[in-house]
Amino acid sequence: RLQLIAAEAGRIADICGQLLNRPMPQRPARLDELAEESAATARLRFGGAIEVISEPALLTVHPAVVVRILGNLLSNACRAAGDSGRVRVEVARHAAMARLAVSDSGSGLQPGPAGPRARPSLGLEIIGSLALGCGGSVHLGGSDLGGLCVTVLLPYPAASQNGAAAR
Repeated sequence: RLQLIAAEAGRIADICGQLLNRPMPQRPARLDELAEESAATARLRFGGAIEVISEPALLTVHPAVVVRILGNLLSNACRAAGDSGRVRVEVARHAAMARLAVSDSGSGLQPGPAGPRARPSLGLEIIGSLALGCGGSVHLGGSDLGGLCVTVLLPYPAASQNGAAAR
């Protein structure tokens, strides 16, 4: 737990630095590693099961942006799935992009008045804004788990660089 707390503190510092426009060295982000770390953190707060299926994927996107996207996706999915639900995180390559898909066993997006159901849409707006800001895209669809699947496509370096980073 202490290692997770230390990792979270580092991520919070990165996010604060990025938000405050403090110059930070740009380093490649490993989407698969960030997904594993974010899922490990979410498991501490979520009573259901979180599964991660991934292959190495190096991004040109700042790690703080990726962590914010993952945090929102996992928070929404865990809330939708409920305490005994299931969440799946998948990381794979897709053309010239890295594909991040988070699925849940909840009831999917349901129209309704503002209130508790409005929270996921705010999270989706944040995810969309972050993804578009770094040259990516967001896609919503049904999940084979029964709920929603949110897929985020993010740019990654040339395949030769990505392959070298995975070794």
